[in-house]
Amino acid sequence: MENNQSISTDVTTVLGEYLESLAEIDTVEAQKIAEKFLFQIKNKIQVNENLGFDSIKSISHDQPVYLNGIKFISLCEHHLMPFYGSVNLAIYPNNKIAGISKFSELILKLSNKLNLQETFGKEIVEVLSNSLDPKGVFVQITATHLCSDITDVRTASGEVVTTYSSGIYELDHTLRAEALSNFK
Repeated sequence: MENNQSISTDVTTVLGEYLESLAEIDTVEAQKIAEKFLFQIKNKIQVNENLGFDSIKSISHDQPVYLNGIKFISLCEHHLMPFYGSVNLAIYPNNKIAGISKFSELILKLSNKLNLQETFGKEIVEVLSNSLDPKGVFVQITATHLCSDITDVRTASGEVVTTYSSGIYELDHTLRAEALSNFK
């Protein structure tokens, strides 16, 4: 436990010194770097109570909806290094649907904290399932992790692909295959 506290203190000290040095430089570029960094980590500290996910009720649409290539940047929970990529979604509505922009907003809000790619996908599915009560949700995330790329370029991981599903997408493999074929 003492070792973890020491590491945490070291990281906090280094980050504090780095942000202080940026403040002393007093350039527009330094300000942008500090703002971007703080934007990425602020939601780790704050409880994200309202994800702003509104739904439109009484929709009669009994076919899957696919959204491809929603871009994101997040920070690795293990290494405090960026990972970035895109999210593909398949939602099989029940009676509710949301505006297309709400999906991008959801991805942005959920990515603006320390994350693991696997739990990021699970969280997306859970929020969509709880908000829209669909027949099923299927998420595919493709990302590049700078933590592995920077450590040793010879052992860089390339792209990492993860999936997470709920409802009908866990049961119907034909529907799951259709979703994968629609993801670009």
